[in-house]
Formats: sequence, structure tokens, C-alpha cells
Amino acid sequence: MKHLLDLLKSSASELKSTLTIAISAMLLALSLALRSLAIPVTSFLRITFSFLTNAVCGMLYGPVVAGLVAGSADIIAFFLFPKGGGGYFPGFTLNAILGGVIYGLFFYRQKISIPRIVMAKLTVSLIVNLILGTYWNSILYGDVFFSILPLRALKECIKVPVDVVLIWLVLKAVIKVRQPRLSK
Repeated sequence: MKHLLDLLKSSASELKSTLTIAISAMLLALSLALRSLAIPVTSFLRITFSFLTNAVCGMLYGPVVAGLVAGSADIIAFFLFPKGGGGYFPGFTLNAILGGVIYGLFFYRQKISIPRIVMAKLTVSLIVNLILGTYWNSILYGDVFFSILPLRALKECIKVPVDVVLIWLVLKAVIKVRQPRLSK
């Protein structure tokens, strides 16, 4: 428990840095750009790639910053990309925040490995996307939770391996860029 509190405190202290705020703002903007490229599957199912910015932000600055950036991106996206007359629903903002926090908990100040990425993605997919996302959609669309769960579960089963590979490639690229260059 102490380790978790220290991790949260360390992540929150990242907000004191101007560089952190600037890079977080760029990640937020990139997240919005990636959201605009969403692929709609059904009225309650779409595929996006904004999770990549959440993973990067979580790795760089931890769960507090990643949760703030992801939640802010969700709220801003509501105003930039309104969906067919529907109002704002805070459950999806909670999902975004939780996704950022989970990636931060798994990646911040940790060695990035395939098993760690798989566990993070499975946690986000199961808790955030499958359970909470299905619940929010059942509230919004009046569908019974278990009637929309199978299609959402199928989507997650297909997406998890692809997302793991994408996260691995992106995080490794960010790590490589962050490595200090050795003078020749």
C-alpha cells in the first residue's frame, strides 16, 4: 500500500514541471486527433487508438497525470466531436480516467515488457471497456447488459493482441527517443 501511495505522490509531483505539462498537452492533442479517426462498428461500439497516448502518458508521468490527461481529453472530445444529439455522460469520462490510471500504475517507473503490457491491456479491457463500458452503454441505450456484452467481448478479444503489439512498439519508440544520446 505504501508503494502505491508513493507512486501516486511521485506522479502528482510530475505536475510541477513545465516540461511535463507541455508534453502532456501534446499527448492530449494527439489523443484528440486519434479519437477523430474512430472507426464506428455499431451505435455502442467503436474502435479508437487514443489508448496509445494514455499508455505513453502513464509510462512517462504516472497514474495521476495520465488520468488527468485522459479525462480532459474525453471532456474536450465531447465538445469537438458531438455524437448525434446525445448529451455528456460522465461514466465514459470515468472510464478514460481509469484507463490512464491503470496504464500509469503498470508502466510508470517500471521496466516495459510484453507480460506487463498484456496485464495492463487485459485489466483495461476487462474492467474499463468490457464491464464498465457495457454497463454505461446499457444505461444509455436501454439495452440489457448481457445482450450487448457478447459483441463487446468479441471486440476486446480481437483488439487485445493488436493493442498489445501497438503499445509495445510505441512505448519502445518513446523509450528510445528519451535515451540520452552519447557524444561521439
